Order: sequence, then C-alpha cells, then structure tokens
Amino acid sequence: MPREVTPCAHAPAGALVLLTPDCLTSLFHYIHKSTLAAVILMAVALLFDTKICRTLWHVEYDVLIPTVKSPVTWCL
Repeated sequence: MPREVTPCAHAPAGALVLLTPDCLTSLFHYIHKSTLAAVILMAVALLFDTKICRTLWHVEYDVLIPTVKSPVTWCL
C-alpha cells in the first residue's frame, strides 16, 4: 500500500539540499580545477542524448548543427 506524502515531508530533504553546498563549498578549494572541470563535463555529458544526433542527421540536417554546436560552445 503506497504511503501518502505531504508537502511537509519534503522539507527535510529541501533543507539538506540547501545546507549541502554551504558545507561543501570550502572543500572545493582542495580539488584541482581540472579535476572539478572533468567531473562537471562528465555530469553534463550524461545529459546529452546521442540517439537524437542520428535521427537529426537523417531527418533534419539543419537542426543537427546547432544541437551539436551549443554544448561544444558551452565547454569553451
């Protein structure tokens, strides 16, 4: 039987999310910039759908160029 979740049940999780950056920001000082950049790039790379490129290549070639160009420009 599923348990009912009220909006107040999300308050502890929200508080934890808000407190985490405050506690962890000072630790980023000890991480090399290149390592931090690699972690961020890998997190963003997992959000990119590679299957859409094949579909856009065959269907709409004009849309493929901005789709690939945007993430590449963000990394620069």
